[in-house]
Amino acid sequence: YPYPALAEKVGGIILRRVVTVMQDLAIFGAAVPFMLLASETLQQLVEKLAGLNFSFCYWLLITTIILTPLLWLGTPKDLGVVTWIGASSVVLVSILTLVGLILDAPDTSDPAPVTPSLAAAAYCFAAVAFQFDIHPMILTVQMDMRQKHRLPHALVVAFIVWLTRAIFQLLLCLVLGINTLFQDLENSLHIPDEFGWRRICLRTTVMLLVLFVCESIPHFAVAIELVGGLLVTPFIFIFPPAFHILIKHKASGRVDVRDVVLAANIMCLGAVGCIAATVESFIQVVKLKEFAPPCYINITAASAITDSTGFPNP
Repeated sequence: YPYPALAEKVGGIILRRVVTVMQDLAIFGAAVPFMLLASETLQQLVEKLAGLNFSFCYWLLITTIILTPLLWLGTPKDLGVVTWIGASSVVLVSILTLVGLILDAPDTSDPAPVTPSLAAAAYCFAAVAFQFDIHPMILTVQMDMRQKHRLPHALVVAFIVWLTRAIFQLLLCLVLGINTLFQDLENSLHIPDEFGWRRICLRTTVMLLVLFVCESIPHFAVAIELVGGLLVTPFIFIFPPAFHILIKHKASGRVDVRDVVLAANIMCLGAVGCIAATVESFIQVVKLKEFAPPCYINITAASAITDSTGFPNP
């Protein structure tokens, strides 16, 4: 598994285990905001189109039931149809979004300038970090590519196409992204790399755990802030520069001062953002639990505040 293997080359078996645990937690945690956003959007969509207030807590159950059979498949190379459908949905949603922005442009006005608070800045840092939660998956995808040297071209095309997301595309991304976690767990438990009852049981259990976390913390903003700030940030701001310095030192026996200074600045920025976003997310959890119980305790109270809960004020 590429990222932990790279960590082992850099710092030995202990670093490999640390990175493996953090990667699995990050991928598991990343599934929570995906599920919450899709379910909350479905609730709002049905309410506007049909006038029915069907709680997103129920939508979480429905989306989990729909997604779980897809997750019984193997690695990303076995999900070709899902990939094509996801890419097509991204293009369609992007076009519709741009058309909507053009149609709404004449009715918009310039907002009054607002100085953002520290809490809002911490949330934005975590949200942006979450958007780039692809580092563990990139190496896994490259290992499945026939022409591995063309990974940069694939990434460029992916970022050009990726303009926005829709419900369908969110769920398909979850199917692809969580596969790295499944592969690592199956390898640790010595589950064969083939379709079978052991794979079905493991992957279904993981999805039930994701569902439980979603129902327990039914607030997209808090989930994305916690995952993006605490779990994803190390893979963006800490591991890459640290690995670069260590690999360069092992290869040549020396490292340029400029590289060390640049890496240190990047790592310090990531550490500050990680701490700020994590602290802010825990503060939000403490505030929210007073009036926003989990879905399995009070569905009405949990689903009534999906529009405003969890986002820090400017």
